[in-house]
Amino acid sequence: MPAPDEKLHLPDLLKRREDLSASLASRLKQRAQAAMWGTAHPSGIWRNTTHACHRRPNRKACKGTIVVRRQDVPPAIDWACSECGSTGVISGWQGTEFHLEEDSVTEEDASFGHEVSLSAYRLLCDLAYDWPELRRLAFGAFVKVASPDRAASAETQYDQITVGSLGSDRAAIAERLIDALADETRPKRHRLLQELVLLAVEPEGAESEDQLV
Repeated sequence: MPAPDEKLHLPDLLKRREDLSASLASRLKQRAQAAMWGTAHPSGIWRNTTHACHRRPNRKACKGTIVVRRQDVPPAIDWACSECGSTGVISGWQGTEFHLEEDSVTEEDASFGHEVSLSAYRLLCDLAYDWPELRRLAFGAFVKVASPDRAASAETQYDQITVGSLGSDRAAIAERLIDALADETRPKRHRLLQELVLLAVEPEGAESEDQLV
C-alpha cells in the first residue's frame, strides 16, 4: 500500500493553536473536521464529505472532495481525495475535543433526519468547528454523491445531504442560531442561517414546505 502524502499528529497543531499562521490554522480546521467526520460514524467504512480538496496538482486547483474512514487497529483517520488521489493519515485525535466516537451514528439515524442544501450544510460545518453542540449534527450527516453525469456543478454534486436528530440540544442550538441570524447582515449568509434555524425549530420528522434552498 503506498505511503500517504501527509501524516498529521493532531496534538502537534492543537498545542500551538493560538500561535498558528493562517495557513496552518486552516490546515488544523480541515484536519479537525476530517477527524470529526471519521469519529462520528462507525469505523471501517469510507464516508463522503463535502470538504473540498485544497491540493494543487500541476499548479491547478483540485476539484475533488475528501472521503474519510476511521480505523480502530491501529487507530487512524484516513482521508483521500476523490479526484487527485491525494491521501493522508491523522493520528492523536483520541481525547481531543474533536473526538466524537462516543456519539457514533448509524444509517438508521438518516431516516429520522432532515435534508439540507449544500451551502447551508457547509455553513453548518464551519459553525460546528467553534460550536461543540453542533458537531454531532454536522459531522454525523450522511452525504450521498450524485452520479458523474449529474454532477455538473458544486450544488448538483450531491444527491442528498441528511442531518440527523438534534436530540436534547435542540433548544440550545435553535437559540444560538437565532442569535446568529439576528446579528448577520450579509444577505447570503443570512439566508443560509434561516435554513438552519428552520432545521432547528421544526418538529422531529417534519417536512418544511417553506425551507429555503
